[in-house]
Amino acid sequence: MRGRGLALITLLVGCATGAIARDVLVPARAAGNGVSYSYKILKAPDLVDMGRKQNSELKEFEATEVALNELGHNGWRLVQFDAHEFEYYFESVVGGGAGR
Repeated sequence: MRGRGLALITLLVGCATGAIARDVLVPARAAGNGVSYSYKILKAPDLVDMGRKQNSELKEFEATEVALNELGHNGWRLVQFDAHEFEYYFESVVGGGAGR
């Protein structure tokens, strides 16, 4: 019985957290705050090529790391990785003076 009560409380807290995120956080980001986003999708081989432009001797994982760091320094944020398609999804803030 005690375990059920704890599970119920955990479920209620989780639902409340989800409702707050849906009703408060998401609309705050979408509100007309003058910020817009640009998106970029790159395949894994594209990142390897990008990293190897700086050093052609790099191993694949090293070249990928170099490319990811370069994208980050240029204002791109990795928001998702699709392991099935080996695609990297990036977002960058544009306009409104709130980012790059």
